[in-house]
Amino acid sequence: MSSPISQMNSKKCTPAVKKAVTYLRSMLDNYTWIAGDMLPSINQLAAAAGVSSVPMWKAVNLLAEEDILEVIQGSGTRVKKISEEPANLVRNGWMGLRDRIHKDILSGFFISGALMPSLKEMRMQYGVSYQTLRKALDCLVSEGMITPEHRTYRTVLFTPNKNHSSIVLIGWVNPQMEMQSRTPWGEEFLRECENLCSRMKVNLRILKYTASDGPLRFIDQDGNVSSKIKEDGSVLGYLMWAESPNDLYRNVLNQLEQFKKPVAVLQEGSQLRLSDVVERNQGVRLFSLATGSNAARNVASYLLEQGHTNIAYISYLHRSDWSKARLCGLQEIYNRHGNGARVYPCTMDKYGFFNEFCDQVKDAEHYFPIITSLMSKADMPSTVINVLNSIKGKFSGQMVNVVIQSYMERLFKKAASIPNITAWVCANDYMATMAIDYIKRKVDKKIALVGFDDTFLAFRNGLTSYNFNIQGLVQLMLAHILNPSADVAAKRLVPFEIEGLLVVRNTTFKKV
Repeated sequence: MSSPISQMNSKKCTPAVKKAVTYLRSMLDNYTWIAGDMLPSINQLAAAAGVSSVPMWKAVNLLAEEDILEVIQGSGTRVKKISEEPANLVRNGWMGLRDRIHKDILSGFFISGALMPSLKEMRMQYGVSYQTLRKALDCLVSEGMITPEHRTYRTVLFTPNKNHSSIVLIGWVNPQMEMQSRTPWGEEFLRECENLCSRMKVNLRILKYTASDGPLRFIDQDGNVSSKIKEDGSVLGYLMWAESPNDLYRNVLNQLEQFKKPVAVLQEGSQLRLSDVVERNQGVRLFSLATGSNAARNVASYLLEQGHTNIAYISYLHRSDWSKARLCGLQEIYNRHGNGARVYPCTMDKYGFFNEFCDQVKDAEHYFPIITSLMSKADMPSTVINVLNSIKGKFSGQMVNVVIQSYMERLFKKAASIPNITAWVCANDYMATMAIDYIKRKVDKKIALVGFDDTFLAFRNGLTSYNFNIQGLVQLMLAHILNPSADVAAKRLVPFEIEGLLVVRNTTFKKV
């Protein structure tokens, strides 16, 4: 089969198409995208490559003809295969074992500063020979990750330099949504950052940024507002919670570049355009959460084991890359299973982020003067009016929930109308808890239910949900701040992603 470059020459593609193909090929070769990942939209890819959308569309289809990309109607484009995968990604031999142990150390599988298991136990754990294990461990010793001790090894205790005392967590907010409310797992992420920094005796400082009504502004914990991030010698490094509208995160990272400090960037839900930033700033390292389709593959495998061959996937945020990736992961496993197994999409493509619903709902100050005026005219007791005013701060949030619930009711109704479906997979726990209530009220058959994120809502409602291992992710990010690696840009563009697990609770069952 001819290569994309030879096809370009034979078809006399325009320079713009060649440029687009070269960009896609470089991102694949650098493993920014790996097999199973959903690519950004055509418009986003075109902007990143510096071409218009038509040449990028042609380039995507050219690679699809080469069986490298897969264009899925209504869902987007997915990486189908990557040729000549390097050994360090396949994890063959002692170098692959070294990378695996290195990741286990950073993720907290081996406790920082503690003795590791015996060589015999590690040989059994990793399924390798004594010689392969010793070679991998000796390499980690030379890299300063572990030290020999008592016929085994001890992991290095990551402690900050005494001249530094703080780590700064930077995240986007808007007037109606705090940083931790942006995602279902936001509060858990922030709590883990606080807990782990406290254990390391490092101060965690929160710096918010916004541009909702003008230029980019930064707001510190004391409420002070500035247009630029202030340099501070006590700062050890930065945790960048990157997802934000209009690529504002790029402006923030450009400011951080001048400080020459480690930056751990959290990529959530969608691919970030950071190749140029990573090339300029050696301290930047990408970490990924809930962006790929592996979690959905695990959910699909579990449901098939339980006998659920016809399922619905439900999402009102299906314009987002993460929602499309979860649908693709489910469909991949079900298509591979065959025998009539099928995933029925019940989705809305109009919205991609929760904050888009917040933008639709006006602030409570718009409604309350009208409401209180009508109540006064109706001779409503002043006590009732005072109580109403006391909940003003929660009013906008409740309005958003009502709007979302109205959309979800339509999707639930569609799922319930499809015969033979025995399980629903919701894009996150927030949607799944709404589904629990809907099933109780309006569905006259037993439906298995699965969510994603494993939030407190899932625990409280007995919901089977996929846990993305937030604690392990935060440990990885902090380890980069305290012990930054000197990897080349291509390797730093490959996001670290922690394996999670499906937490099975009461909402799933084996189909009889």
